Amino acid sequence: GLVGLAQVIPVVALALPAGQLIDRWDRRWVIQAALAIFVLCSLGLAAVSIWQLPIAWIYGLLVLNGAARAFHQPAKSAL
Repeated sequence: GLVGLAQVIPVVALALPAGQLIDRWDRRWVIQAALAIFVLCSLGLAAVSIWQLPIAWIYGLLVLNGAARAFHQPAKSAL
């Protein structure tokens, strides 16, 4: 449950700022940046798993992943 919450809170919190940013900036650039953050989060989660870092790192990366999703979904829909 906490994993889903960590990913949803940024989406809800950033919905309005993400919409405004997507209307002002090039949507393709926003999608590319969000995808780059997705990749970095995935690599970070793999590193946390390999090095057995504290669980706070996992939740931090999931929040960052949720923030990227907040920008990716509307930009993708607008394109």
